[in-house]
Amino acid sequence: MQQLSNNLKSILNELSKFKKTQEASIHIVEVSLSEKLQEIKDLRQKLNAALDMLENTTLKELDDFGAAWQTSLKSDIDNSSRLTDELQQFSEAVQDLGNKSKKEIEFIASRKCLNKIRES
Repeated sequence: MQQLSNNLKSILNELSKFKKTQEASIHIVEVSLSEKLQEIKDLRQKLNAALDMLENTTLKELDDFGAAWQTSLKSDIDNSSRLTDELQQFSEAVQDLGNKSKKEIEFIASRKCLNKIRES
C-alpha cells in the first residue's frame, strides 16, 4: 500500500509539473500572439499612412494638372475668339475696300488678312 501511495504522489507531482509547464507554454504563446498582433497593427498603420500620403499627392497632382489644362484650353478659346473678331473686322474692311476700288489699300488689307489667317 505504501508503494501505491508513493506511486500516486509521484504521478501527482509529475502531473503538477506538466500542468505548470503547459500553463507556462500557454502564457508564452499568448505573449507571442500578442506581439505578432501588435506588429500587424503597426504595419497596417504604416501602410495606411503611406496610402493616405499617396492619395493626397495624387489628388494634388490631378488638381494641378486639371487647372493647367483648363488654363491652356481657356487661352486657346480666348485666342480663337480674338482671331475670329480680327478676321471678321478684316473681312468687313475688305468688303468696304472692294466697294471703293482702292487697289493699294486692298493689297495691304489682303496681306494683313493672310497673316491673320496663318496665325489662326
